[in-house]
Amino acid sequence: MCRGLTWVMLALPLLAQPQPKPARTLADLALPGAGILADRDSRAYYLYSSRESPGAEVAAYKSQDLVNWDGPFSVFKIPEGSWASPAEGLRNPEVHNYRGRYYLLVTLANRAQVIARPPESWRLNTRQGTQVFAADSPLGPFAAIPGAANGPHTPEDFVALDGTLYVEGDLPYLVYAHDWTQVVDASIEAVRLKADLSAPVEEARYLFKASDAPWLRQQGATSRNPRYYPAGGPSLHRTRNGSLIMIWSGTFNGRSAVTVARSLTGSVRGPWRQAQTLLRGYGGQGTLFHAFDGRLMLLVNRPAERGPGGAVLMELVDAGDTVRLKTAAK
Repeated sequence: MCRGLTWVMLALPLLAQPQPKPARTLADLALPGAGILADRDSRAYYLYSSRESPGAEVAAYKSQDLVNWDGPFSVFKIPEGSWASPAEGLRNPEVHNYRGRYYLLVTLANRAQVIARPPESWRLNTRQGTQVFAADSPLGPFAAIPGAANGPHTPEDFVALDGTLYVEGDLPYLVYAHDWTQVVDASIEAVRLKADLSAPVEEARYLFKASDAPWLRQQGATSRNPRYYPAGGPSLHRTRNGSLIMIWSGTFNGRSAVTVARSLTGSVRGPWRQAQTLLRGYGGQGTLFHAFDGRLMLLVNRPAERGPGGAVLMELVDAGDTVRLKTAAK
């Protein structure tokens, strides 16, 4: 056998090996409406985002360092027979580790199911809400909780979105936004769930409304004709001195803003007082979590004019009764 042919044959197994994929950062992924789980059981981070193709589903990405992300892994699809319409997609998924299982909270919708129409409401309202699904792994597959009804965990007659899980003592709460499209002045509300998260156990509790933010009263209306006040993306955090704060997405001078509210009692039931705007020009479903090295992190959406759109990570400082950015936002 000639020497040249021998070299080619020896090299073939090397050439046939799959080439490593280039490292993908959050900027590369450009994911909207994402949430991050810092899973201490697997010592890995999982980022969840909606994906519309080939169908309405939740995709997950996995990282060891919050910089390089592997995936996507399909972890949830709207099941057949669901009240929700796959044609309308899904939004703002996030996953929590609770009592040894993993729970996906995701906003679903069905425009064919009318819940209110004029003159009962100021505009046509169709069914939308946050539903909870469960799995044994952060990579799913997530399925309906046994015994749960085929419907959202938020109130049936509410246009609700951006649900998050907060556990106070042994009591789990679903905290969500009651949308401006139904109530004009959007509100953040909470409903206590059963221990297995299969259903609510009490009526929804009002926490605060978007127009409570003092900077909005100073500026006047956040929109023109009609006047409405949007809110969304709640995420709760117990600070180092025991204060309970919530970040949520509102507006400042007519643009999206991430804001901070604080519970005066230290309980999710409030009452709540608006503290300050944290980020102006950013918005969406914010997620607060602790990195494995102890850093307090915020995942939030960055507008296109500030660089590549999609989710971006920022480090926060726990200031005791509130949080602040460690460095200026870019």
